[in-house]
Amino acid sequence: MAKKWDEKLSDLSVKLAELSKKAADASEDARVYRELKQEAIQDKISTVKGDVAAMQENARIEEEEREGKIKSALLRARMTVKAKHEDYVNARDKRLLENYMDDKILYILDCYPG
Repeated sequence: MAKKWDEKLSDLSVKLAELSKKAADASEDARVYRELKQEAIQDKISTVKGDVAAMQENARIEEEEREGKIKSALLRARMTVKAKHEDYVNARDKRLLENYMDDKILYILDCYPG
């Protein structure tokens, strides 16, 4: 009977060793899985941070382009208004000069009997 107990204890010891090895393997697998999971989470976080930074940069570029377009439109409008004003002033000055010259010609004609 002692041999049976020794065999049973020996078998139990072998089974406990196998179970202990399986538990150690499972523990190692769980640790590796947690590390991989953490790495995946960190990777996703860094990806999202990069996407946010890219979106902010694109928004800044679009804002600068919009401001540039607005400034360009304002400059064009100012130049158009200035050109129209100069055209108006030149036309007025030309009309006034023509009237002045007509008056002087009429005055000269009035001075000479004819």
